[in-house]
Amino acid sequence: MGYLCVGSLRIQRAYITAWRWPTLYWILFCGLLAIATVMFWPRGKQGRWAERWRIARLRFSSPWPALALVCLVLFDATGAWIFYSTKVLNRLIGPKDQLARQADYEKNYKQFDRLPLPRVRSDKYWVDIFPETRNVTIKVAEEFYNPYQQPLTEIHYSLDQSNDTDIQIPGATLAKDDRQLNYRIYRFTTPLQPGESRTAVFTVKSKNRGFEDSVSNVGITQNGTFFNNTVAPMIGYNVWGELTDPNDRRKYGLGE
Repeated sequence: MGYLCVGSLRIQRAYITAWRWPTLYWILFCGLLAIATVMFWPRGKQGRWAERWRIARLRFSSPWPALALVCLVLFDATGAWIFYSTKVLNRLIGPKDQLARQADYEKNYKQFDRLPLPRVRSDKYWVDIFPETRNVTIKVAEEFYNPYQQPLTEIHYSLDQSNDTDIQIPGATLAKDDRQLNYRIYRFTTPLQPGESRTAVFTVKSKNRGFEDSVSNVGITQNGTFFNNTVAPMIGYNVWGELTDPNDRRKYGLGE
């Protein structure tokens, strides 16, 4: 298995953004509480709440309204960005959801485990790493061939769910694109003859946008990057994606 390693794997900077935005959110909230505290803070003899409200309305004059409005607008905007980044851009896949996906992957595509498929002859990689945004763009020219005595009509790929992947295969059309389970089937317009070679071109782009509640992709960081060849599409069914815990397999109706 090939790999690329640059620098050391440290992920502190990957986490700091996810710490800073919620911290700013609550600082702004505390600012609103501080303004309310100043307005309602008793002076002299303790008064009833009705009297405190009356005094607070009198105190709430320039510059307090402007300051409160700024804090409120920034508080709402920060909360909206946190929600968009952690719930829309980076939807969290919980442990149970991940187990269910793995089980569905095996149930749907284990049937292709022994299907005759083309094999890789050579790969050429072009890798662009963008440390500041923790992203990578990889272009792969993969030459595959037919090692069997009979023509092949299809080629299957298992994809890395953490990346966006584009596959271009001359003389092949997309027959199935399972985006939920990251499995694609391409059908050759003209069957791949025994010994024949063709070249597929992959473009793989990471999906690090905004920030997450918990950093899921620690392979790309500002001061160190590590990933292996599994980021590129893998021909056929991926046995490493199966559930291995016996209890999980029983739970999802899978055999030993």
